[in-house]
Amino acid sequence: MVMCTTCADTTSFLQKFGGKMAILLGLLCTLCLVGQVLGQDITHEEYLAQIQACPRECRCPPNFPHAVYCDNKGLKSIPTIPPHTWYLYLQNNLIEVLSADALRNATQLRWLNLNRNKITSEGVEEGVLSTKPNLAHLYMDDNLLSSVPSALPASLESLRLSRNRISKIPPGVFIGLDKLNLLDLQANKLMDDAVTEVSLKGLNNLVQINLAKNQLNSMPIGLPPTTTQLFLDGNNIEKIPAGYFKGLPKVAFLRLNYNKLGSSGVPRDVFNVSSILDLQLSHNQLTEVPLIPAGLEHLHLDHNNIKSVSGANICPVAVETMEDSANESVPRLRYLRLDGNDIKPPIPRDVILCFRLLTSIVDDSMRMLVRLVWGLFVLKAVVASPRISRQADLDTYDSANYDVDLDNSNLENQDNYDYEEELTIDDPQIEIGTLAPDYNYPVTEASEEQVEEEEEEELP
Repeated sequence: MVMCTTCADTTSFLQKFGGKMAILLGLLCTLCLVGQVLGQDITHEEYLAQIQACPRECRCPPNFPHAVYCDNKGLKSIPTIPPHTWYLYLQNNLIEVLSADALRNATQLRWLNLNRNKITSEGVEEGVLSTKPNLAHLYMDDNLLSSVPSALPASLESLRLSRNRISKIPPGVFIGLDKLNLLDLQANKLMDDAVTEVSLKGLNNLVQINLAKNQLNSMPIGLPPTTTQLFLDGNNIEKIPAGYFKGLPKVAFLRLNYNKLGSSGVPRDVFNVSSILDLQLSHNQLTEVPLIPAGLEHLHLDHNNIKSVSGANICPVAVETMEDSANESVPRLRYLRLDGNDIKPPIPRDVILCFRLLTSIVDDSMRMLVRLVWGLFVLKAVVASPRISRQADLDTYDSANYDVDLDNSNLENQDNYDYEEELTIDDPQIEIGTLAPDYNYPVTEASEEQVEEEEEEELP
């Protein structure tokens, strides 16, 4: 079957075929174009105007007229953008100025990607962003910004400014941004005096904030109570104030890897918050395991100075109260990483009895991944566990697989918390419906023998 996709195709067909065949093909192509136009919520007149106004440096797909691709062109300035553009891709160029004149007609803009250019704060012209009432996603990673851009449109939902030179958040810059749910300020030059309650005012519905790889010496103040995902890896934080997380009742994913946290600066019950599901404290200076909340599912304590671990000290509930796995009081911990400490094997029995849902422990005892499956301990309270999925649709900031083969890799030399590449999105999907990226829990791959054992245990 012959299909017509562009008007240029129509011309070639007409030249190749004559008479009635040419007329038929022309009608088919017209129907194709009309169908595409109707599918893109754009009139035929707007469609023609958009295609004809496409900058010569860029690509404007006829079957997707709302998108303009000007990426990887070596551009030093932004060309004049057509009026019906919703998605504009300008990443990987040499652009120094975010020109208000070039974007003057693009009032319908929804998605703007300016990653990896040379835009400075001085190069962001006044009113260039605030005049875009539909702009929902702004990408300005890997530029030369020294301050968070202002003024920003009230329609903004996600703002990505990682790997710039930002040291300042202008007071009130976020006021009115009630739709903003994702703020990425990773790998900048923010210090404690820049991240304050005043500078963060207005983030009333924020879900995810990334302040990793900055110059923070203390926990940031003024975070909105809606915060669910908080990333503070790679700073110089030494202590956490008692009761700090009482102001963050929804925090579920907390990352403090690569800081300077010692047990003296971490109140033992500071993480005892029912909402926390994933807690990462790797590469710090802890000497003790903090109190683990019953609802916690993933705990990363590798590469600290912990010398011992005891179920009596870290179990959030009394073992005798846990009758079976269905009991709501059973701690939900499934994944525990302890390698890179001074803990002498084996893992104490009372730890296993407390955290009965554990399926994976990474430690140094045999330089291998220990997989625990229900049925290993013939106890009344321990029964065969069904295989479960450890996937939650929340976050892709760290796509590293923690369950690595220790025989073929060196955990000590791995930086599993480097967000350098994961946060860069060059050509995002147009259809978006989530508040934050998808989160992939680490999953241990069982051997064939282990799978067979599990299947035998599940047989009646």
